[in-house]
Amino acid sequence: MFSARIAENFTSPTHGGELADPHIVLENKDPVCGDQIRISIAVDDGSITQARFRAWGCATSLATANILCVWMEGKQLTDCVAATPEELAEQLGTLTPEQRHCHEIAVNLVAQLQPESVA
Repeated sequence: MFSARIAENFTSPTHGGELADPHIVLENKDPVCGDQIRISIAVDDGSITQARFRAWGCATSLATANILCVWMEGKQLTDCVAATPEELAEQLGTLTPEQRHCHEIAVNLVAQLQPESVA
């Protein structure tokens, strides 16, 4: 069973693909199920201007990737870094116990952001 938010982002993703020359690339893979998300990010003056994803795995993983990209675009890197796991869970909406691994993937992806590494 999928929430409306997960179903919408899986069936009609808006941020699929890869950026040709990203400033940041985030990757995370769930060691148990093998779901994997890769997000490429363009940054201008500390703000995320574009975020695109490639994802392999369950429908919830693909939806999670799209939701993260939509959430990141237009935000300052520092604001994304400051996001709590609870804030990310709110973005994903209600997940079943079988889908909770996608929240962990999202938290691990955001934890990789390091604003000081972007020139």
